[in-house]
Amino acid sequence: MTITAEDIVDSFQVFDITLEDEDITNQLIDMAILFNMDADSLVNEWLAYQSRNQQCEMEAIHVDQFQKELKMSRSKQQQCKQEFAAPKNTPSKSVYTHETVSQAFMSPAHDILEAYCSPADKRQLKQVNISPQSNVPKNKSVTSNPLFQSPSMQSASPKYTNRMNSGDVVAHLCHGETVEPTLWSTVKKEKQNSSINIKNLQNQKTFKYMFQKLADTCDMLNDSIELVGEELQKHHHLDQYSPCAVASQSPVVTVGRIASETGGRLHPQSIVLEGDRINSFGRKVILDLQQLQQYSLFPGQIVAVKGTNPTGSKFLASEIFTLPCKKGNVDIVQPSFSDPLHIMVAAGPFTTSSLSYEPLMDFISAVQKNKPDVTILVGPIVDTNQTSVTQSDDIQSFDEFGQKWISSIKAALEGVTSLVFIPSTRDVFHDFCYPQPPYQHGNQQNVTHLPDPATFDVSNVRVGATSTDILFHLGAEEISRNPNPDLDRLSRLSQHVLCQKSYYPMYPPHESVPFDNINSEFRIKMPSDRLPDLLIMPSDLRCFAKLIQGRVCINPGRLTKGETGGTYGRILAESAPNNTVNIIAEVVKI
Repeated sequence: MTITAEDIVDSFQVFDITLEDEDITNQLIDMAILFNMDADSLVNEWLAYQSRNQQCEMEAIHVDQFQKELKMSRSKQQQCKQEFAAPKNTPSKSVYTHETVSQAFMSPAHDILEAYCSPADKRQLKQVNISPQSNVPKNKSVTSNPLFQSPSMQSASPKYTNRMNSGDVVAHLCHGETVEPTLWSTVKKEKQNSSINIKNLQNQKTFKYMFQKLADTCDMLNDSIELVGEELQKHHHLDQYSPCAVASQSPVVTVGRIASETGGRLHPQSIVLEGDRINSFGRKVILDLQQLQQYSLFPGQIVAVKGTNPTGSKFLASEIFTLPCKKGNVDIVQPSFSDPLHIMVAAGPFTTSSLSYEPLMDFISAVQKNKPDVTILVGPIVDTNQTSVTQSDDIQSFDEFGQKWISSIKAALEGVTSLVFIPSTRDVFHDFCYPQPPYQHGNQQNVTHLPDPATFDVSNVRVGATSTDILFHLGAEEISRNPNPDLDRLSRLSQHVLCQKSYYPMYPPHESVPFDNINSEFRIKMPSDRLPDLLIMPSDLRCFAKLIQGRVCINPGRLTKGETGGTYGRILAESAPNNTVNIIAEVVKI
């Protein structure tokens, strides 16, 4: 396996990790060769190590420790394989001498107790070191910022407090005619744009989530293949579909869903095509991609395939037809506003490893300073993945804690901007399902609570957003061969979402997503008449702002990353002559 420095640098850069030290890069290359890993697998191992060690930085001392742990892990795996493969010997009987015979009758008390009790969790057996300071009550620090009062406050992370890159622009998009550099400062208004109108386009009917029958799930999966199949047939002018698992010596066209034969990650040698009921009677067939020079596939993707099936058990694909991505054009958007439309967006988590919520307060200050027309806050507000939340003694009720933060945000930004809240499955105080209903906090003047995912109009500019990290999930599962050189990896993943016209096109979903199959049929689909002009997809991948198929796609990043500050996004749409629109999108360090 050949691994180059460019492969390593590019793979880490996708996760916004910059390798500046050449020695560290060479060490990572040696590790990849030593453990027979590709660049992506090495990045995944590093991210797992980083999450276990409080988001440590890419420094030599941490890389050395990472290599030691990886070596130990591989040694244990090899040892387990050897033990599993080795024949089990019959245990020999213990033989005692006159000097050791007393040991046969001596057994510790805890061994006798264990004979009558279930095995204890290893984590419970760990010795807890109690320092003299353990019994001292923790002092609750109170923020001195008069703009925002926290329900519960601790000291902020030193890494966040001492950051030096606040305000730096890390991603930039400029579409249209030349825009003045000072345009961000010129959009400040003495009062809010009275013409701003936010309209929720998502299905607002209440529903029972996680209430589904297996037969209904099968119907939903089949209906989606048939629906997309009709669109594929119409757009590509395809012949009548043939069964995917019936022998055919001559070229035929079939339709189905991409899946993995083994149930794990996609691999070119283990891809199957799951057919629909009408054409393929619900059967599936192995898909051979060796004849294809270019493809980009992920599990759940619905495609039409042209090829032959000589034996009926393997379909030899010669061409793959994917859903057309109807090209948008932000220039033809007819905005119903006179002044420039200014939008700011931030995605959680909103605090570092403590409960200080200082990053959120800094973002609130930025909103009060810039006075955007619309501010979009994407959850989680109280992140279930943060140990400071789940193990805190200061939080008596998660629901009360979350609702207090929402109330505090509303109070701090009342009369400053129109607020839009979108929940997350990582919110510890909210319903754990996807699609997800809005926060139960009631809509007020200039405050809108939307579900996840959400499609809404802001003065005739269509906005789509989801808090679920679909880009990260797609990136972990997608396989490609000679992909389009005009698109980088992040652009290609975003295009998958647009072309499939779904906020979560992957199936089966990632293990962290509590996917509701029945309600997803209507609630994760994008409106067929008009796709979003602005698509917001917060992700742990590298933040970006791009124009894809005539639509603005932005990953504003997370407001916090571990113990340090993250990023937020801002978008500006300005009417221009000849019914065109100038758009600026930036991702800024908090």
